[in-house]
Amino acid sequence: MLDDIDLTALDRFAEGAPHEWFDRLRSEAPVYWNEEANGPGFWVLSRYAEVTGLNKNWRHFSSAAGITPEGQGADQELGMLTMDPPRQTRYRAVVSAHFMPRAIAGLEGRVRAAARELIERFVALGGGDFVEAVAAPFPVRVICDWMGVPREDEGDVLRWSNAVVPNQDPEYWVSPEHAEEANRAFDVFADDLVAAKRERPGDDLTTALVRARFDDRPLDARELRAFVRLLVVGGAETTRHLISHALWALTRHPEQRARFVSGEVDAAVAVEEMLRFASPVMHHARWATRDVEVAGQKIQAGDRVTLWMVSANRDAAVFAKPHELDLGRQPNHHVALGGGGPHFCLGAHLARLETRVVLEELRPHLEGLELVEPPAVLRSSFFHGIKHLSLLRSAPR
Repeated sequence: MLDDIDLTALDRFAEGAPHEWFDRLRSEAPVYWNEEANGPGFWVLSRYAEVTGLNKNWRHFSSAAGITPEGQGADQELGMLTMDPPRQTRYRAVVSAHFMPRAIAGLEGRVRAAARELIERFVALGGGDFVEAVAAPFPVRVICDWMGVPREDEGDVLRWSNAVVPNQDPEYWVSPEHAEEANRAFDVFADDLVAAKRERPGDDLTTALVRARFDDRPLDARELRAFVRLLVVGGAETTRHLISHALWALTRHPEQRARFVSGEVDAAVAVEEMLRFASPVMHHARWATRDVEVAGQKIQAGDRVTLWMVSANRDAAVFAKPHELDLGRQPNHHVALGGGGPHFCLGAHLARLETRVVLEELRPHLEGLELVEPPAVLRSSFFHGIKHLSLLRSAPR
């Protein structure tokens, strides 16, 4: 029986991703209808084949009506994420050159300096809450530095991001009014940042946006605001959860930690397995634009269809021993970053760089880090997030 599976049950997600549910869905109901107590319900796609196929099929499955769960404090005005090609493709082209591998590689020195500063402080203090000390502030510092945001604004950026991303965690999302207040503050911040770069251009990403052309015209105020929000929130949120999960996984799997510390496993390869194993974004939503059949199940036009990357990344049809962490896993065709569709993560190369650098900087300290208590998990079915991860650094042996 599948009656006990309800992917709107956020209290279950606050315990971690419900992999036992996804195992059953892949086996018994790969296209599953999930009822909602206060909504119309939605389809759940759990297998790798359907998730990857529909992710690329934007003509029949649109993102325009919103990709995040309704009622979880999310702001559905997410710019390119709520567009379909060809419009989405043209907007993406405005900034895509800045996120190509060569451009991102040029940031490594700045990224490593930020990581080293935060990690050295964390180690010198003997440990603490790794999320608050490193995983959360680090990607905020990187994206803010790149966008020309003053360092004194980083705390506000992190606080607003916590309030507007999809979750109903009482630590971050207090009420709809609280989320809306954060949305308004973010808009003012974005407008002020753009105005400052118009007056004093710099060698930063915001200045590049101000100078950019879209359909042979400058971006208007609303478009600039949407880009700033997307880049800042996107740059701050997903990577923090990937880094947090990576550290949690290494404390739970000492044999894999030993492989990494010894140098047996390259950091870049390890990052790919962390992406698969953690799946920091658990699902995206699409909306059927016509009646269509998927894996023998009829889906009607207008139905909401959810693509569960967190499940596809544990599909035994694709990954050997999918529930095991194997830092040297190759090949590793996970879908944690979008699976190659038009919404393939714009910041994928930056997230990979940031996580690789953090792991490399932590390598000398990993064997001395011990988990103090189980982590506090974000109450969200969208982000597979960790709010707090208490680690203690033991004395060198």
